[in-house]
Amino acid sequence: MAEQSFLVGLSIDGPRALHDFYRPTKKGKPTFDKVFQATQLLKRYGIQFSTLTTVNRHNASEPLAVYRFLRDEVGTSYMQFIPCVEPRQFERSAPRNCRQISW
Repeated sequence: MAEQSFLVGLSIDGPRALHDFYRPTKKGKPTFDKVFQATQLLKRYGIQFSTLTTVNRHNASEPLAVYRFLRDEVGTSYMQFIPCVEPRQFERSAPRNCRQISW
């Protein structure tokens, strides 16, 4: 991929505690270690990547920690921040079957 100059997007929401808060596996296990390991592999092989960070209630309270982590520890120059904030009463205002949707 490095030869073709692809830009890979990698979802990471900040340092371990902030990332793992909303990104567990289907079995409820943390995903931070695998995602961070992917950043290291991409850098090792010279593949450009962009971080895709979902801004949510949890990590929005620590914007500098998220930014500094992405800049200094992940080492990316390309950062995308995607707002994903639910209204406070989301569970009550959403349709009752919103959690039962199957694709």
